[in-house]
Formats: sequence, C-alpha cells, structure tokens
Amino acid sequence: IGAILDYAAEADIDDSGEVGGDVTPCFTGAVGREYSYESEEKCDRNFRIFQTAIRSVHNVSPEGFAAIKVTALGNPLLLERLATALVEIRNLFEKMDVDADGKLTYEAFEAGLRKVLNVTDEQMTSFRATFDRFDLQGDGRIDAIEWTTSLVPEDMYRIASQCKETGPFATAALTLEESQLVRKTYQRIRSLVELAEELDVRLMIDAEHSYFQPAIDNIVLDLQREFNSGPGRVRVFNTFQ
Repeated sequence: IGAILDYAAEADIDDSGEVGGDVTPCFTGAVGREYSYESEEKCDRNFRIFQTAIRSVHNVSPEGFAAIKVTALGNPLLLERLATALVEIRNLFEKMDVDADGKLTYEAFEAGLRKVLNVTDEQMTSFRATFDRFDLQGDGRIDAIEWTTSLVPEDMYRIASQCKETGPFATAALTLEESQLVRKTYQRIRSLVELAEELDVRLMIDAEHSYFQPAIDNIVLDLQREFNSGPGRVRVFNTFQ
C-alpha cells in the first residue's frame, strides 16, 4: 500500500457550455470556435505544478505514483471536440469496412476514401504513406484500433477538408487551429511522462467525465505504446470511473 500524489486540477463544462473551475482555459463562444490565449497560460502553469509533483514523488517516495488530469493541461471544450471527432472517425472506419471483418487492406482503404473524398491520384499517393503509418503490425492491413489511435488531429483536418459532403465526420473534425492546440496539449502530457521516466516515477492519468474519455484514452494509449512497451517498469497508467 502506498500513496499517490495527485494535484487535483481539473475542469468541466457546465450546462451553459462554459468551462467551470478556475484552473482551466476559457472559450470565447465566438463563431469559429476561437480559444482564449489565456487558457494556454493556465495550462502551462498547471504543467509546471505537475512537474513539481513528479519531482516531489521522486524525492519522497522513489518509484512512487503521481497523478495528472488532462483537463488541467488542455481546454475541456477542445477535449470534448476531440472526443467527438474520434467517435466519428471510428464510424468512418466502419463505413469503409464493407465486409465487416474489422480490417482494411490498402485497396479497401483507398476505395473507401475515394467514396467520401474529392482526391486526385496524386493526392492518394500521400494517403498511401498515411496507411503505412497506421499499419503498426506491418501486415498490410489496419484495424479499428490502429486507425483511431494512429490518426493525429492534422490527419482529421486533412481528411475533413476534402470530404465531398459535410457529413458527421466533416462537422466533427477539428479545425487547423484546434489541431495545433491539441498538439500542444499532447506535448505537455508527453513532457510529463518523459520527466517521470527520467526520475523513475509512475504516472497515473486520471479518468474524467465520459464526454472527455475518448480523447484521454487516445492520448494515453499512444503514450503507453511508447513508454510501456520496452524493458523496465511500466510507466503510464490510465484509470476508470
């Protein structure tokens, strides 16, 4: 039995669509989903506090646990948007998987994209490289988990910008600005994992409300693939609630 050092900074979205709590970014509510730069400063402050927490665990309880909250490191409204986009990208996979075997060959992948996107043969060449990046097993096929966890926000924006129709995925996909903000959020979390790795501290990424969880799970799984797969101690943990 041991202790977990948890700086409980998190936030939620209230019924009016505003961000609650005093540790999280604000959302301007303007058309185009503009996010306040003040929010990034708050996230950076929380990031520095989490760094201090990880160092404290190292000094007081070597090999101990520190816990972090993703909504303290990224705008909750942005995380909700990312969660919705991930659900819709999973639905897009299912539409392309016409034989419902849970796998896509490159031929099925290309045929599915051509149905929903306005793409030239030259543009499809870049999607071949995307497919190869998704094919984590190197078997010439991708499954739903590889598809949803390998897609980065920039991929979603690129696909959505070429959709023939403004369907659920095109509507849910992040804008370029949002993609960049998600990338900053991810980098904050990854930097904390790197610090935990350096100091031999185990890092617990807490589960939060269900409407954030697809985004949190996506980030955590990506980090677990990198930091938990090699020899040595398992570094990154996720929780359920």
